[in-house]
Amino acid sequence: MKRLKLTLLVAATGLLVACAGDKELQTAPESVLLHRAQTYLKDENYAQAIKYLNALNGRFPRTIYSQQTQIELIYAYFENKEYDKASWAADTFMRYFRNAPHSDYVLYLAGLAKEVPNDHWVQELFGVDQANHDSASMQSALQDYQMLVAAFPNSPYTPDALQRIKYIYSQLARHEVNIAKFYAKRNAWVAVANRLVAVQRQYPLTKAAVESLPLLKEAYEQMNLPKLAADTEALIKAESGAAKKAPDIQKPGEPKNIFPPQWVKLPPMPSEEMIEKMEAENALHADDYVPEQPEQSLKKEKLTDD
Repeated sequence: MKRLKLTLLVAATGLLVACAGDKELQTAPESVLLHRAQTYLKDENYAQAIKYLNALNGRFPRTIYSQQTQIELIYAYFENKEYDKASWAADTFMRYFRNAPHSDYVLYLAGLAKEVPNDHWVQELFGVDQANHDSASMQSALQDYQMLVAAFPNSPYTPDALQRIKYIYSQLARHEVNIAKFYAKRNAWVAVANRLVAVQRQYPLTKAAVESLPLLKEAYEQMNLPKLAADTEALIKAESGAAKKAPDIQKPGEPKNIFPPQWVKLPPMPSEEMIEKMEAENALHADDYVPEQPEQSLKKEKLTDD
């Protein structure tokens, strides 16, 4: 019986804390929400940070802190392993604020959010070839990194983006070669040739492209195309040294120093008396508050800026 009472007490306490937190999200002034979100981010409590950042987006979508809040939300989603949400929030931000401060950081996080889910330690443990996965997200990450490198060559995130571009190129080439091998097992030689020619054109400097030439030659032979087979044989001889020299591109390490940059100084934290007064005023309208989707907030802010 005592155990039951203790369990009920703990549950009731948790409910009260949750309700108190929900009330603060609806009634606290912007400055309080900003400081709370920053504290949770620094404490690596990303789930709570996301709640406060979303509350800021919904209640204060057009203030000087809005873009900063959006960037911090992308980071919180990423660190909370909500990669789809991080990717969507980053893409949405770039759609509306391409020239905003620290757009390079947003592009970098966008690429990471699409790349990281494809590289999992469990897959490495069991020797799963990650090049066999669906390449769509990796191609999208590649586009983000390429945009970052082209638009911000001096960005602190560019050197790591360049390494990740090389790695993704290598992975995409291997992905296409693995598909060609799949077709070869089924004697679908036209499909094999089409895939491998595309590899030579799109990823010519990768190890997978060089090593796939013998299979391309076999495809031409099976299709009774001796001229193309002979040309490929000549290319194999010309590239014989390149096959040995082509490096194995290692997977980049974990991203470092990606805590979101700040360019807008936070307002001072109000006194407890001022907070209570502002919360009481906001509580009169709390029932009217409906959390907005981030994209709705962004659209409103864009219209205001224009």
